[in-house]
Amino acid sequence: MSVEVTWRAPWMPHHPVLYKCGNEPWVPLMGPWGAISYAPIMVRRQFGSEQFVPMTHRLNSLEFAYGEPGFLKRIEEITQAWKKTSRVDQGRYTDEVTTGYQIRHDQRVKDVVYPKEDALRGPVDPEPRDALLESELARKKSEAENASWKQRYEDLQKECEKMKREVSEQRKKVRKMEGKYESLNDKFSATTSELQREIQVRENRGNELQTHNDGLRRQVRFQQESIQLLRQEYEELEGVMTTYQQEYERLKQQSTRIQEWGESYRQAYTEKYNQMDYLVWQMRERARIMEEEQRERMDRMERAQEEMREQLAKMMELMMSLSKGKRAIEEPTPSENPPAQDSGNQMDDPSYPPRFTPPHAQTSQRVHPQVIPPVYYNAPTPLGHQPTHGQFGPYPGINPAEPIHVPYLDDPKEQEKLRKDSSQTGENEKDQKKYDLLEERLRAIEGVDRFGTMDATELCLVPDVLIPAKFKVPEFEKYDGTKCPMAHITMYCRKMAAQSHDDKLLIHFFQDSLTGSAARWYVQLDRNRIKTWKDLARAFIAQYKHVAELAPDRLSLQTMEKKQSENFKEYAQRWRDTAAQVQPPLTDKEMTVLFINTLRAPFYERLIGNATKNFADLVLSGEIIE
Repeated sequence: MSVEVTWRAPWMPHHPVLYKCGNEPWVPLMGPWGAISYAPIMVRRQFGSEQFVPMTHRLNSLEFAYGEPGFLKRIEEITQAWKKTSRVDQGRYTDEVTTGYQIRHDQRVKDVVYPKEDALRGPVDPEPRDALLESELARKKSEAENASWKQRYEDLQKECEKMKREVSEQRKKVRKMEGKYESLNDKFSATTSELQREIQVRENRGNELQTHNDGLRRQVRFQQESIQLLRQEYEELEGVMTTYQQEYERLKQQSTRIQEWGESYRQAYTEKYNQMDYLVWQMRERARIMEEEQRERMDRMERAQEEMREQLAKMMELMMSLSKGKRAIEEPTPSENPPAQDSGNQMDDPSYPPRFTPPHAQTSQRVHPQVIPPVYYNAPTPLGHQPTHGQFGPYPGINPAEPIHVPYLDDPKEQEKLRKDSSQTGENEKDQKKYDLLEERLRAIEGVDRFGTMDATELCLVPDVLIPAKFKVPEFEKYDGTKCPMAHITMYCRKMAAQSHDDKLLIHFFQDSLTGSAARWYVQLDRNRIKTWKDLARAFIAQYKHVAELAPDRLSLQTMEKKQSENFKEYAQRWRDTAAQVQPPLTDKEMTVLFINTLRAPFYERLIGNATKNFADLVLSGEIIE
């Protein structure tokens, strides 16, 4: 008789069993020299579970050794299969098997090939062997059943004898119990009569107690109702207390927040006051410096005017001497009859050089200058008016053979000739600058060019700008001096990216992106200082550096408030635009907290507990509340 092998101990837990890896109904195992596969479901019976037919198709084809062709690919397949394992419940503990398993077991027994007993015998026909095997199995099964029935019959006989002995003993006990029962019955009758009397007494006492209990129940019910009312009042008071507690906490938080705001406002006020104090001091310093510079400038102008007056006096003396010499040369002899002249007017009006307007006559009237050609002393005189040699007596050193040329100062050619002559005589650059300054002041005194030059080449910041034929000026955002200058420079360069190599074009069209005070600043730029685009950009940033320094900070964000005329979305957009200018940038959580703290009721109470960290969701919640 075969012995069943059991692999399960009584204390082993009931847990699922691994039965396949990947898509195949078996488990691959890798060893030091190769890999094999096995089906764990084949041994379910050894673990005390119901056995059924396992899937063993192609089970033996999965064995391989390392070094065979394609073993790396198979190792990879095994690795991927172990990433997806499947388990199955063992089921109930039993020694039974399924019908299919029994058929499979019998089929495998038939497939077993026994070794030959005699080599001389021919092949055995499998059919008789199968029939003999089935009859043998049936006989053994019937013998086993008979043996089990015989054993069971013997056990039943032994049990029957035992029951007979027990029945006789029970009868004896019953007889003894009947005698005892009769005596006890008599005692019970006597005791019952006594108990009935006692029960009657107790019933009467119970009725009294019942009446008393009813009164107590009524009192208890009344007390319970009173307790219920008190409990309801207590719950109501507790709810009111909770509400007051929450209100107290809210007011406490609001008070703390107001104190923080007050402290921040106090700090901001102190900081702003210090800034304003510094700005006032800076403005005073600037005013003082400008006043000193203005005073120095006025002193220089006064000195220059004094020098100019002296030079003018010298020039007037020279011109008067030249005029007197000219009149002396042109005067007729006393023997001749000169034309009648108004000597009174000659004596009253002083002689001035040509093209010169006396200072006292500038305010009275503007005399249009007459074009007087230059006068040469060797010009031929009319017939009958030939001067004699004695006429040159008062001016020694004047030779009629050597004519004296009097320059015409208003003629540009004469001015250019004088400049060339002065440069040829060795005047340095400093003298030339003084001459230009003197000429400029003369124009200012005479009222010429009081509005500056009107020459287009001098008015342009960069001359000789070449604008491409197909160039179209982009639409620029106008800068008015109140925004970040670096941001405006960046946006301008991005829109002019196609012309970034042309500095003149960048400088010329930069004025189209300015307005107001910024445009006036551009007009006042000195062309001698702006040579390249970098010079203009540096000057622009230096001019409006204070705007970048006064950029909004976290404190200014906390002081912002929603206006009555704007809705929640408009205020959120305005606040977000201002927050984008804060450096270093705000995080999402910090932005939402600061924004909520700037709100008032009912937005603050309903958004303070909002768990969102996204500013857009916060704005959407605010619109819903609104």
